[in-house]
Amino acid sequence: MTHSSALDAAIRQARHLLFAFDGPIRSTDAGMPADSTTPTAPYIYEALAACRDSGRSAVVITPKPLIDVPAYLDAYDVFTQVTVIAASISDAVSTLEASPADCLLITSSPADIQAAQAAGALSIGYARTPDDAAHLVHVGAIASVYSMADLALSLRAHIVNWEL
Repeated sequence: MTHSSALDAAIRQARHLLFAFDGPIRSTDAGMPADSTTPTAPYIYEALAACRDSGRSAVVITPKPLIDVPAYLDAYDVFTQVTVIAASISDAVSTLEASPADCLLITSSPADIQAAQAAGALSIGYARTPDDAAHLVHVGAIASVYSMADLALSLRAHIVNWEL
């Protein structure tokens, strides 16, 4: 499978998209400390809205204090697009009463990709460069994206009705 067909296959299967907070939700520059003023990744609002519009839930996964995250999301006008905020993949799966196989994690972290594998969920790497993408796929991401706009387009192309 090419990265595009792998992405489409993962999107078709996923009922819940899990976004890593320190990945596609809040992008940071390598070597720079993360702070609460770092803007969200470009097109994250569109990706989160596409989740909702395509019949999927959008979950934010963060080890950060859960009290800080809603304020951050609200400051960037994405809080209303989020279904659940959870501390881990297993917490999200439990809160959603879902199977890990129905979840797809989007992250820029190799450790998060390995955590998704351990939990039984698929993952997509959020990469800045082709080398980053290759590394994320090497550690187990099923595909990679360079922009949340690509993810939003794929979600909008695969509208689902889980009630059928």
